[in-house]
Amino acid sequence: MLEAVRRHAGRRLARIEVRGSLPKAAGFSEVCYYRRHILPLKRDPNEIQVDKRTVVYNIRRARKAGVEIIEDNTWNGCSEFYKLSILTRKKHGIPSQPESLYRSLAGNMVDRGLASVLLAVHESRVVAGAILLKFGDTVYYKYNASDPAVLHRFSPNHLLAWTAIERACVQGYQFFDFGRSASDNEGLMRYKRMWGAEEIALPYAFSPQSLGKVMRSEHSRTFEALKVLWRLLPDPIIRMIGLKVLRYFG
Repeated sequence: MLEAVRRHAGRRLARIEVRGSLPKAAGFSEVCYYRRHILPLKRDPNEIQVDKRTVVYNIRRARKAGVEIIEDNTWNGCSEFYKLSILTRKKHGIPSQPESLYRSLAGNMVDRGLASVLLAVHESRVVAGAILLKFGDTVYYKYNASDPAVLHRFSPNHLLAWTAIERACVQGYQFFDFGRSASDNEGLMRYKRMWGAEEIALPYAFSPQSLGKVMRSEHSRTFEALKVLWRLLPDPIIRMIGLKVLRYFG
């Protein structure tokens, strides 16, 4: 199949990237910079062993603060998430996905029941959100975003994730996929482990043998400098050039 891709694309093909292991494929180099975290689900969500000191505490904290979780599988829900995504990704110094992505998700997946949108609401204000993809026996916690101004006051993301897990259990799914994490992002990996998720290697294979810009360490000097620069850019410029640089540092 890969040889057919090469023949069809010819010189137009700059690089093939496969997110998975290809140990017998000639001309491919493989790295394992990322990890996946997958949580096996139970019929009764209360049987899932989460970190009580952190996860349970923050779930209770959010509820006590009056945070409520709603499901809004409309363009309005996707639009609210898009606004949060811009805030979150600017905080981390990385480009946000374009609005067209969320319109496509709304029309092609959310409307067809292949994805859902959960929003955390505090006093009629959306403070966090998640987009969940559904395929086979697995729910994928694909996108998460929150308002940095209230994130540490209400801890909405813990309640948001727990609500998603509860619903996945009730709906009969067997796994909850927290997605990938860079192996040197210890804080994010620790967060996912607190939910009881199992850590699995996520190798990437490249041809020709080039790791590409997307595989640079998140703590490299180049990456850190780019993040600082991105935080300083005005929003109009971010919207103008965001899509062009997203493919490299998104």
